[in-house]
Amino acid sequence: LEYFEKAIDMLSEDNDPIGKSFAYIHCGNTLLNIGRPHEALENYESALKLREITGNKLVISQAMRSIAIAHSDLKQYSQAQLYLNQALQILQELDDEIGIANIYNELGNIALAEKKSREALNHFALAASIYEENAEFEKQGLCARKIGEIQMSLGLLDESYSNLQKALRIADETGNGKLLELTLLAFHDYFIEKELYKDALLYFKQYVGIKDSLNAITQKEAIWQASLDVELDKKVQEIKKIEGDIEELRAEAKLKTIEIEQQKLIKNFFALVSIFILVVALGSFYGYFIIRQKNKWLNEANEKLEKSEDELLKLLQTKDKLFSICLLYTSDAADEEDSVDL
Repeated sequence: LEYFEKAIDMLSEDNDPIGKSFAYIHCGNTLLNIGRPHEALENYESALKLREITGNKLVISQAMRSIAIAHSDLKQYSQAQLYLNQALQILQELDDEIGIANIYNELGNIALAEKKSREALNHFALAASIYEENAEFEKQGLCARKIGEIQMSLGLLDESYSNLQKALRIADETGNGKLLELTLLAFHDYFIEKELYKDALLYFKQYVGIKDSLNAITQKEAIWQASLDVELDKKVQEIKKIEGDIEELRAEAKLKTIEIEQQKLIKNFFALVSIFILVVALGSFYGYFIIRQKNKWLNEANEKLEKSEDELLKLLQTKDKLFSICLLYTSDAADEEDSVDL
């Protein structure tokens, strides 16, 4: 039950509605087996809702049958019959003979619970006939036993004996212990009705022997199940420990990843700073080179300017000398003219 409930929580209604519906069915079957039919009914109804969404008629009919069985366990027979008849209609459309036989068998069980012996007899007879045609011999044997018991209650002892013999033969051939047990008990009741008490005692002893044998098997299965549960608990604890270790490793890996990312960021930061410094250094060097070049050009220009100034100064001095000579010549010439005039 615990695992089925976990499966229900894990499965998605959108992605896997059929899968989740099967989990609901299995959960309902388990609840029904441990005597909790109300909860079983809720799970079956949840399964039906999911299956109706998919439109799959076969699984819809199966869910309806499960709901009917839960209603029957709750002694809500009219509700059970309603769902069984709906399922029967779907299965007849699908021509699913085994499914139809299963529905007739359930209708027989409900009629039997309501003490409607004739109606139950008809349903079981239809189911048994279909099971036989489809080689479902164990199910045929179960129906034959119930038919024999009903016929016995109706006083139809010859017919009852024939069907009980058929059930006993099928039980032997198929090795179905439960069918054998119930059929031997039915034979005990049959011989009581016939007032053949020695035969009744013989069958009762066989019945007790088979019942004890089946109980022993059940007890062994219970012990095995208990030991299996212990082992499963151990495995669960081991798995939880492993999961815890995995989570720790994941956390450590996450921290490592963060540290690596931080180291990368630091490296990138220093790389960017280094590049920045290099760029600044190159820029400074380039700037220094340009300034130095400009200074060189400026010095050269200054030198040329100074040279030009010196040449200009020499020219000016030469001009002044020439000008002085010209003035002196002019002055002498004037004196000569004055003396000539005189």
